[in-house]
Amino acid sequence: MSKQNEGSAAIHNAVSQLLINGNVKGALALANCLHAPGRSITASAVTSPKREKKVVIKTTKAKVSLVKAKAKAKVKSSRYTHAHKDVKLTTRQWAVWLAVKALLNAKEEYAKAAGHDGFYSLSGKFVATFMGTPFWTKKEVDRVNAVMVDLNKKGLLTWAKEKVGKSKRKIKGSIAFGPKA
Repeated sequence: MSKQNEGSAAIHNAVSQLLINGNVKGALALANCLHAPGRSITASAVTSPKREKKVVIKTTKAKVSLVKAKAKAKVKSSRYTHAHKDVKLTTRQWAVWLAVKALLNAKEEYAKAAGHDGFYSLSGKFVATFMGTPFWTKKEVDRVNAVMVDLNKKGLLTWAKEKVGKSKRKIKGSIAFGPKA
C-alpha cells in the first residue's frame, strides 16, 4: 500500500472514530483535509489511555508548477509608498511632509498678506499638533522630529540648528523648503 493510501486510510479511521465519539465538527474538518486540492496527506492516530484519541495530521504541499508561477508573480511590497519629485517617502514621512508643507505654504501666504516674515522655527510638537497626533506624548513628538530629520536628509527641508536661551535649547531656525522640494 502506498503512503498516500495509508494516509487516506488513517484519516478515514480517524474520522470514523471522531464520529463515534460525537465530535462532528472535528470529523468534518478532518474529512475536508482529505479532499484538499494539491496536497499529499499522511496521518497517524495517536491514542492515550487517559484522554480521548488525538489525531495528528501532517500535510505537505505537492510541488505544482501553478504554485511556483503564483510565487513568482507576487511582487514584494515596497516600504516607500509615496513620492514627491522622485524622492521616495514612507507613509509616516508623507504625512509629516504634507503637514510641514502646508505650514510653510501658510507662512508664505501670511508673509505676503501681512508683510511679516511669519514664524522662524518649527518644532516637532507644533507639527504633531497640526497633524492631530497625540502631541502631549514625548514618544510621538520624537517620532515627528525624527521624520523631520529624515526629510532634511532627503533634501525636502532645510533649517539651521540654533541654541536658544540660558538652557541652550536647540531649535530648527530658518526652516524652509529644501533643494529637492
